Amino acid sequence: MVNGTSATSTISVANASVDVKMDFSLLSTTTATSTRVTTGAPLFINTNVAFGEVLVSIPQEVTITAATSSWNGMINLPTIKNINSVSINPGAGKTATVSSVVEIGSSDTRLTFDKAVRILISGQAGKKVGYYSGNDFYQITGFCSNDTQSNANNLSAAGDCKIDVGGDLVVWTKHFTKFATYEVTDSYS
Repeated sequence: MVNGTSATSTISVANASVDVKMDFSLLSTTTATSTRVTTGAPLFINTNVAFGEVLVSIPQEVTITAATSSWNGMINLPTIKNINSVSINPGAGKTATVSSVVEIGSSDTRLTFDKAVRILISGQAGKKVGYYSGNDFYQITGFCSNDTQSNANNLSAAGDCKIDVGGDLVVWTKHFTKFATYEVTDSYS
């Protein structure tokens, strides 16, 4: 349970196939139409996965909002989902091959942030990345000009961008959902 302390916290998740949750309910404020949580100190989450690791960095004093009063303040830590659990339509004459699917936040509620959150997916540099909102898939096409918090905070509300850092793919985002990395190739008849 997170209580708003000022100490930086690091959480390590050894098995990303198990749903691990973080409880922010003590920090939540609910209105008729939304629930909000404002965190204290920065939070770093390191999740070991089959292809390496997923690192999530949540900045200090970020406000997390769910556009529903029913959100209970629980956030799913990065969980690896089956690559067959998503469907990506790359367009006519193309085939998409999914490399990884990482769910972060809530499986049924979209969470947004007033500051950008950094998600590093190891070994996925050069791949395409996108996210699901409900049943709809959206490719992240915007490139980050650099890999810094101050730059990423300038993203629009619920915005996102991507950048390769060495062999890793970094997504800066102001929303949590299900993210997928993939490659697109030409289909041959």
